Amino acid sequence: MTAAGMTDVNSSGLPGPSSDLFRGLGLPKGLKRAAMQQPAAPLMAPSNLQVEVRADRSLVVTWDYDRSDANVTPVFHLTVAYFDPEGPMLDPDETRSMTCKQGTSMHVEARDGPEALKACTVSVSLQAATQTSPDLRSSAVRAQTSWDDVQSQADGAQDLEERRKNLVGQLDTFSQVRGCKMNVVIVGGQHHGNSCFINHVHRCWKNNLMANDEMESAPAGMAENTQEISALYLDEKLCLIDTPAIPNMGSEMADAFRSLLNAGHSSGTRRRQLAQGTFMSNLRKPPHAAIVVMSLCHWRDQHEEMQGYLRAMAKELKNASGGRVTFPFVVTATHRDEFLRDSKASRPHEELNKVLDAMKRAANTAHVFAVSNYHKDSSASAAVNKQTFDLLSQLVTLAIRQDTGVVVAQSQNQYLAAACAGVIVLAALCACKWRL
Repeated sequence: MTAAGMTDVNSSGLPGPSSDLFRGLGLPKGLKRAAMQQPAAPLMAPSNLQVEVRADRSLVVTWDYDRSDANVTPVFHLTVAYFDPEGPMLDPDETRSMTCKQGTSMHVEARDGPEALKACTVSVSLQAATQTSPDLRSSAVRAQTSWDDVQSQADGAQDLEERRKNLVGQLDTFSQVRGCKMNVVIVGGQHHGNSCFINHVHRCWKNNLMANDEMESAPAGMAENTQEISALYLDEKLCLIDTPAIPNMGSEMADAFRSLLNAGHSSGTRRRQLAQGTFMSNLRKPPHAAIVVMSLCHWRDQHEEMQGYLRAMAKELKNASGGRVTFPFVVTATHRDEFLRDSKASRPHEELNKVLDAMKRAANTAHVFAVSNYHKDSSASAAVNKQTFDLLSQLVTLAIRQDTGVVVAQSQNQYLAAACAGVIVLAALCACKWRL
């Protein structure tokens, strides 16, 4: 209360709501009460906004909110914007707005019709309000996710079959040139998706995304999964060879890696046995080509380490068999789906292309392909199908032009020549002894 004749002044130096100035205005009682109220405190924003993409491309959006103020009943305003990742991404193709009056989660239905099958980047924005003041909102929290296109079952099967037929023609040419099936060794670090990639190629080759895993795979963890060499024959034309992980390119692991490139090893061979070699393995022809598996997520999280690792592998591949063979190889960048899902870049697909360019420089090759490994019950993607078969097609072309077994053949010829010479000398000595 102010003294008679005095004017209430607030901290800004302006008349306060109890001053004679306000009393003299003759305002209605409701407006007087509003004028006398203190400004509302800023509303707390939600936190930990998460967006989960389901197989049908619907979204599950969850968040946290501090409910310590029992007098406030929150209402949440959600905005979902869908962008075409191949476009400029300035304006969304579609925007949805919705309100959640209970709980801290919402299910957003998938888009209708063909739009649901397209590649997309989704931006989600969330604000809190109160039921008494629904238009007075908190600051917005945001999250985003991205995905590749999805094909219908019929379109996916047709696409895979057409691509497989083209590759079969190339493998026929390889068989005519080399006189055998093509053996491809799969190499890479631990938990980069080596075995999963072989299962992925098997499903694509068989045109059956419901197929069981052929190679044992496991979630990422400390334990190593693949312990020994294992071969998967897709048919009489192509064999994929799974190998124990090469976790680094130190001296011991580098020796094991060189052994994979320089000689043929039978199924069941373990990593510790690779560098030792045997007389028989050194006489077997090495694989015809290699696929280096590099996880996009590992590259993002351990960039410098993965860059050095890929450079060291590429150096060995370019100088196989003691520097006498350039080993045909390509790089598959796995976990494409996870990379796009978790990307914080404003244009995730563009960021993916930049990462692939960096991998090309590190591997000293233009042949780097980004794939999402299909698991059982996956839906096909035209983008992933193309990357998978472009990778295999390029690898066959390189293997037709370069014979990795030329050094082994030379060694075999030298061994046979030496053996024949030894037999001749031994026969001559025996003849001399008989005469004597």
